[in-house]
Amino acid sequence: MFYSYKISIFFLICLFMLPVIAFSQIRELGNLLSDGIPDIPSRIIERMNQYQNIRSASFLDWNPYGPGMLITTRFGETNQIHFVEFPGASRQQITFFHEPVSSAQYYPKKDRNGFLFSMDTGGGEFYQLFYFDLQTGKKLLLTDGKSRNTAARFSHDGKGIIFSSNLRNGKDMDIRLLSLDKTPGISEILLETKGLWQTIDISQDNSKLLLIQYVSINESYLYWYDIPEKKLTSLASQTSQKNFLWQQPLE
Repeated sequence: MFYSYKISIFFLICLFMLPVIAFSQIRELGNLLSDGIPDIPSRIIERMNQYQNIRSASFLDWNPYGPGMLITTRFGETNQIHFVEFPGASRQQITFFHEPVSSAQYYPKKDRNGFLFSMDTGGGEFYQLFYFDLQTGKKLLLTDGKSRNTAARFSHDGKGIIFSSNLRNGKDMDIRLLSLDKTPGISEILLETKGLWQTIDISQDNSKLLLIQYVSINESYLYWYDIPEKKLTSLASQTSQKNFLWQQPLE
């Protein structure tokens, strides 16, 4: 009798502990570990999708060959590049990749018809640079496929692409130069750096770069870099440069 009583108590304790055990279950969702968090009911997820899956559009570049511009917007699961010919015109989708495309710049001359864009794989933020040929509809990988490459810009003559990359040591974002006419993945260092540096603008004669050294959300520095002279010149104080950060998103 006493033995069966103890068994009954044991099962009652287990019965009350089941919700606690289920509640404290550790689940791995990609890079996220969930511990002690109950599953979200599907009805709530479906309802929230009505508010979260909103569509927005961002301007990327003006068409140098005629009217229109490039924008990025989402129709499926990821942001892709679209062309809009005039105000109020329908968007014409150009890229159809599984990964999101966040930036694009037209080739500046008429000897080619295409644009430069960046894209990463699996959200790892190891962005690669590509050239999209509007004549063939094909993309060409320009970088090595492994390093992180950001803030890419065509020179005004279209002969070079200046960008930031951690190719040298996997950490510091050097300023590098590549060409569409050379073997993809091959680039040269224009300025070896420590930390995060990006190109904001290029002089009309392609001899100077306006650079930003990003230290933190509250600290950054502006420089001119003379490419032929290999001379780096500070432009302003730290205080005046803080207000400049909003103009150049750090991708």
